[in-house]
Amino acid sequence: MYLFANKIGPEGAKAISEILKNKAGLTCIGLSNNKLSKSGAVEIAKNGLMGKTNMVKISIENNGIGNEGLQEIAKALRNCRMIQEIYLYNNEIDDEPLKEFT
Repeated sequence: MYLFANKIGPEGAKAISEILKNKAGLTCIGLSNNKLSKSGAVEIAKNGLMGKTNMVKISIENNGIGNEGLQEIAKALRNCRMIQEIYLYNNEIDDEPLKEFT
């Protein structure tokens, strides 16, 4: 699912997370260049990505998700062993939450 550059904010993220709940076979998600912010990233992580063990690629750069948003994404993908690419640049994050991915 690719929704690059659509001005999707936290409310849109909530709607997307509802759709993702029922997509067990989802392998790629692209939400780059939107306006998710921390709350939108948390919503996507907790309600859309949780339990998605087949994820291969996530593009969520340029959304201002911050450290908390990244930490929730890391938690959601903790059991995902297939992930190959995660794009996170320009999200107001520090190095500390990146340790969750190692």
